[in-house]
Amino acid sequence: MALKRKLKSLARKVILKAGPSVLWLVPNEKRRNRLRFEMFRRRKDHLAIVEEAAKQPRGSLSLDRTLLAARSARVIGRDDINRDLLEACHERVKTSAVLLNALANDRIKSGHYEEAQTLNARARILSPVNKAAARTELRLHKHIKDGTPLNGALLRRFKADMSFVWSFCKACETKEDLDQIFEVLAPTGTLPAKYIRPYSNAALRAEQFDLGRVQFLRAIEAAAEKPPTKTTAAKSIGDAGSEALVDIVKLLNTASVPHFAAAGSCLGMVREGRPLPHDNDIDIGIMEADFDQDALLALTEDSPLFTSSQPHPKSPKIGLKHINGAEIDLFKFYEEDGMIWHNGVFVRWGNKPFSYETRPLNGTDITIPAGTDYLVENYGTGWDQPDPLFDAFLNGPNREVIWDEYYAAHMLRTINLTLRRGNLAKAVGFMRDGIDGPYLTRLEKDVLRVIVPAMERKIVAHAEKAATQETQVNG
Repeated sequence: MALKRKLKSLARKVILKAGPSVLWLVPNEKRRNRLRFEMFRRRKDHLAIVEEAAKQPRGSLSLDRTLLAARSARVIGRDDINRDLLEACHERVKTSAVLLNALANDRIKSGHYEEAQTLNARARILSPVNKAAARTELRLHKHIKDGTPLNGALLRRFKADMSFVWSFCKACETKEDLDQIFEVLAPTGTLPAKYIRPYSNAALRAEQFDLGRVQFLRAIEAAAEKPPTKTTAAKSIGDAGSEALVDIVKLLNTASVPHFAAAGSCLGMVREGRPLPHDNDIDIGIMEADFDQDALLALTEDSPLFTSSQPHPKSPKIGLKHINGAEIDLFKFYEEDGMIWHNGVFVRWGNKPFSYETRPLNGTDITIPAGTDYLVENYGTGWDQPDPLFDAFLNGPNREVIWDEYYAAHMLRTINLTLRRGNLAKAVGFMRDGIDGPYLTRLEKDVLRVIVPAMERKIVAHAEKAATQETQVNG
């Protein structure tokens, strides 16, 4: 029991240190909210640290105190103080890999990528086993387009860290990058099960759809062979959505950017008066005439409340993450042939032209498309009934596939993920859609035709077991 308490305490400290971006890993929403509150309470501590550092003569702080104060400055959004503290310390300390890496990340945020590259290279020389510098190198790879492939040595060194593996795979852009990833993760020629999802997503980013689909199909067969007996929830914004929506609306209002809560965020405002807790992000629509990508990125990056995320390289949206961990997508809406469209990577969604209305949320007016026609077009006539497993890419009535190969790969990816989470009935529905639709190959359909009856028998068996247990409990 003592060991269990110690492990829980250690996990809590790790999560608090990692920050809001990992809160979704905590299984209970009530527990997530307590941790979220504590993170915000600690912001006061960060402010006190920064104020104390500001009272000291410039450059007089030790390396450790400088790094602590600089981190606190970043947390409260004072990048100017962060930069000044780091540079003053660097005038005295030239050989700290941690300091050089912090300076490199500051240069990335300010758009000085070549200088960041030089600083981070020095950090890697001083400390080759430096995961922070390795992550910074991945960030730089996204910005410096010189044709240099990903550094496979980084993945080889840190492949035991699944978070790093995912980050590395998200940076994949070419077949050469993908080949490196496979060589490192599958030295025997067979990809271990834990690497199938990140590798397959890397394959989709490199547009090597056949390779990704083969692995997803393999994962589906494995998941169907031994599906979980309990369902697990998908990543969701929980109660963090309201705060994130209000903050992005206020920010856009200060810059006079016309916008509206779109898709699931609009649905939540109409149906529940707030973003849906089971949704996985906040959706904001901005019409094409008002969508200035560079200006929007500059606006959000200057705010202490938001950081940019890592969407698909061909995604037309702007991906953000709120300080409380909630993800936000800014979509460009445009007119075409009398319809209003917005695009994902491989599908787009169309709506009839709409007017606007507002709904209140925590003292802020949230603009949304007026009436319910918009919701019917997006979710069907049952829009007012909760469906936490709704997938806009596969279920949206108003979707139009614009990239067939990617859509097919996403279908297999979703079937695999749904099976892994124990949602067997929903997975069977997706499988039947795939079998009946035009996107999957004959082989893929044949595999699914074998799996569907087995899954249906398992669904019946689970239902009978649950009924028996309920009868025993009720006695």
